[in-house]
Amino acid sequence: MTALASIVMLALACSQWLSSLWCIYTPEDLLTLPDYGRFELLDGHLVKRKMGTQSSYAATNVLILIGHFVRSNNLGLVFQADCGYQIFAEDPGRVRFADASFICRGRLPEDRPPQGHCRLAPDLVIDHDPHPRHPRDTARCHGATTGAQPQGWLVRREWED
Repeated sequence: MTALASIVMLALACSQWLSSLWCIYTPEDLLTLPDYGRFELLDGHLVKRKMGTQSSYAATNVLILIGHFVRSNNLGLVFQADCGYQIFAEDPGRVRFADASFICRGRLPEDRPPQGHCRLAPDLVIDHDPHPRHPRDTARCHGATTGAQPQGWLVRREWED
């Protein structure tokens, strides 16, 4: 890579970083990003999701098991990591993602996924996140706009060497 190419790439990275600090994003803006699902929206700012092979592996295995059971028994819908939830009454512009989630049959209109972000609290959320989240997310769905609380939200597993 030439020195000029390195400088251009650095300038581009810096401008994206600066724009994320100075711009206030909306949930609608988040839907238009080319790397949708890689960021969450907190206080109008993009926050990069900490994802990696361990969380992907854990979520995939859980999705396979839960997805098969849910489909076999016609229990509802299972969603993967790119399903955004806009369900926080105290901050209606906040959008969070989990590694996997489930919504019981009969809770969504016509039992179909909605357009855009889901505004209905899921019944089960699975999220392997070894890093602390935003301080207000200790009990993530308290005050959810739908009044329904998920049965689970965080799956944390310490990885052994």
